[in-house]
Amino acid sequence: MQLVTEADELVEVKENIHSWPGSPGLECVAFPGYAMVFGKPKYWADEDDDLLYVDTTIEMHVGPHFHSIRYAAPIAWISGWSHDSSDEADATGWSVDSCTWDFDANDSPRIKLTVVAHCKGGPDARLGWLAYYVIAQGKLVSPLTLG
Repeated sequence: MQLVTEADELVEVKENIHSWPGSPGLECVAFPGYAMVFGKPKYWADEDDDLLYVDTTIEMHVGPHFHSIRYAAPIAWISGWSHDSSDEADATGWSVDSCTWDFDANDSPRIKLTVVAHCKGGPDARLGWLAYYVIAQGKLVSPLTLG
């Protein structure tokens, strides 16, 4: 389990990393993971209107340390949702609208995922966990030790 920077706060991330040889000098790496966002009010639905979707952007650094990256293919989805008073809500919902990646070795040696999600359901509805899966090809800072 690692703590990673997420926008201006910490998000707890659990992930497994798998690697296999890629092009000469490059590694192909696959890593699924979970980011916990419970308890952060900016991931809650609208307080006054359960029919109104609230958009949120979640940024997190994931995966092993890279010198450079040639390609990455991420996907993310809501894997946890909480509603403390669902009998009182007229409508609930949640989705991920996009999941993109960026890499700037001067900022962080890890891939930065940006996930845009939204939820509705009134003041007691909130996102809980994000799940993600990334396949990346690049030059690792140090070889992975698997086992």
